[in-house]
Amino acid sequence: MANVGTPDAGGLSQLIASASGNGIHLVTVGYGMGNYNDALMEQLADRGDGFYSYVDTYAEAERLFTTGLTSTLTVVAEDAKAQVTFDRKTVASYRLLGYENRAIDDDRFEDGTVDAGELGAGHTVTALYEVRLVEGADGALGTVTLRHTSPGSGEAVRQDVVIERRDLASRFDAAAPGLRLAATVAAFAELMAGHPLAEQRGVTLAALAALTEPLVADGAGRGGDDAGRADAAELARLIALAARAGPPPDPAGE
Repeated sequence: MANVGTPDAGGLSQLIASASGNGIHLVTVGYGMGNYNDALMEQLADRGDGFYSYVDTYAEAERLFTTGLTSTLTVVAEDAKAQVTFDRKTVASYRLLGYENRAIDDDRFEDGTVDAGELGAGHTVTALYEVRLVEGADGALGTVTLRHTSPGSGEAVRQDVVIERRDLASRFDAAAPGLRLAATVAAFAELMAGHPLAEQRGVTLAALAALTEPLVADGAGRGGDDAGRADAAELARLIALAARAGPPPDPAGE
């Protein structure tokens, strides 16, 4: 928490947003535990058109400040937004996992004055949807629309991509390694957060460990690269730590 200058969270947010309007972006990095405020760190980076990272190991610090430094400092897409419009004829229901605090109203998507996220060189962003299809329906599932502002020209750039039913894998283990890793990470996060769906569906750490094992062996990046394999190995380590820690204590004492 801030203890000099402007210690109030609201005042800090206003100061950071004002600086962002002048082209000064804020990256926040978190360390340690105890009085660490994860929500505030994310909020400040969001208002400062930057990003937030948590460093828990030397390897993560090295990745962030050496191999990833260029992408941290070089913005290639300003106010980047993504919107997915599903076709009701083929998609019965859908659920976006995460991003609860980054939603933009549909009617403001094309508004260039609406603040959104910045992407650095080499950065990628994943939006994971859980989709339930209309039984027997065929045709396109919907359209993904991407919009950003070019840092150099200030010109708005838009791209529309149609999602076809043939783009879907027939089985989970036949899906791309990167998608399988993202889905497993999301399931692990919901299980750790006590999400009702994780309990209803019987998600277990043992099942998630089994899904992660082939990703560690074969690589989980695009085409099975070393970076993807390292990410999968990190996920496997976290799942193992959670399993050793055991379930959280029951607040009711039952």
